Amino acid sequence: MNMTNSIIEFRRYLKRRNYSAHTIKNYLHSIKQFVLWVDMPIEEVTYDKVSVYIDYLMQRRLSVQTINSNLYRVKAFYNYLHYEKELPISVPVRTSNRLRTPKPLPLFLRDEDVKKLFKFIKGPRDYAIFMVMLRCGLRVEEVANLSKRAIDLKRKRMVVYNGKGKKDRVTLISEDARKALSRYLKLRLHSRVQRVFLVQKRQTHICPRHPEAD
Repeated sequence: MNMTNSIIEFRRYLKRRNYSAHTIKNYLHSIKQFVLWVDMPIEEVTYDKVSVYIDYLMQRRLSVQTINSNLYRVKAFYNYLHYEKELPISVPVRTSNRLRTPKPLPLFLRDEDVKKLFKFIKGPRDYAIFMVMLRCGLRVEEVANLSKRAIDLKRKRMVVYNGKGKKDRVTLISEDARKALSRYLKLRLHSRVQRVFLVQKRQTHICPRHPEAD
């Protein structure tokens, strides 16, 4: 198979289907990169070879979306050769090659959702916990590990020790979070435990993995 002629004919095929110049450029780039990497006749490329190619793309730290786009374009080229040109060639790129795209987490809660959430939160401790997570951006484990010495209510800031990436960071305390914390700390029973949020019946710090009701 003359690869250069096949790619030229595929480009003409895409133009006949009214693909934009930018899209055609991306298709041809992905196909050329694939052909150069496999370094063998493309009719001999197997499913396993494609899997190794995916590993190579991942090692280049390409995003999942970029890798899937490359695979889609290469598969389209194979489909063209097999169905349009009717060449005796199998399509080694399968649906199972496609990487799963991670689902993004919600970026924010709408105000009405927040109001609904807080209707179900009972007690000053739980209210303060959720307010700190919502307004100060702390994760569950960070809230559980939050110590009294890390909070500066007067300056409206707190230090999150050993947070994400095992790094310390300083975060600001919003006014509503400050009020929630102040209210809880005034009602919090005296304890030698330095953690802010306690299981009140036992006066021990809360555990995010094994929560206990008061």
